[in-house]
Amino acid sequence: MTPAGLWWAVDSTTPITASSLANVRSGYVGAPTPPFWGRYVNGNYPISRHELAYARARHVGLYLIVPDQNCSVCANARALCGNAAPRCRRAPTLQRPCGWPPLGIPARVTLFKDIEQVSSCSGELTADYLLAWFRYVDPTRYRVGFYGNTNRQNYDFPRAYCVAVARDSGLGRRVMLAQDEPEPAISAPRHTIGPANAPRFAPYAPNCARREVIRPWQYGQSTTNANQTDVDEIVRGAPGLIAPDGAVT
Repeated sequence: MTPAGLWWAVDSTTPITASSLANVRSGYVGAPTPPFWGRYVNGNYPISRHELAYARARHVGLYLIVPDQNCSVCANARALCGNAAPRCRRAPTLQRPCGWPPLGIPARVTLFKDIEQVSSCSGELTADYLLAWFRYVDPTRYRVGFYGNTNRQNYDFPRAYCVAVARDSGLGRRVMLAQDEPEPAISAPRHTIGPANAPRFAPYAPNCARREVIRPWQYGQSTTNANQTDVDEIVRGAPGLIAPDGAVT
């Protein structure tokens, strides 16, 4: 726990292994085992069944991210690997998206769609895309989350999100948000940050967002290979995470 009683967490493209756990323990103050670890469900750095079992055996919980592939072309209306091209109005199938294997991810898990701002792709993200994700995923066995960047209110994510909320208030009530700005611990030297000195929970968020839907916050980012993980805080009780004992929060 952090001093404010939040869950401390890390996220990575690196799989959870003995090596990456050792990297966390040696890189952060207090040699912690993170209670939660953010991992990708598909794309270039997918989690595996073996990794899910390994995390549970070591009492590491998970929050799951659907990766963004910016500037991609939406090949068809059900493509998951695309970001948010304006013509992509329908949501993806979640059965076997983009080669995602049948992982056995339990019902009620939140899938955070990564839609961080990429300057070269400005304008690609739209309210139509957010609404499509929400309206397709919300009735399924999964919950909806968006992992966005609100470093400025004129970024694509907060603008698209607020338009989407104005069109469908259910999105504003039921979709959980993860935020990646600001990052006061970006590029922090090893052995200087950890659960005990995590900052007060203060992520940026869209002006129209309800505070209670903002749960994970990436407050630090590794910019070298020394630390293999970014660092996060998560409001306790956030729904749709795989808890360290394997249950769903």
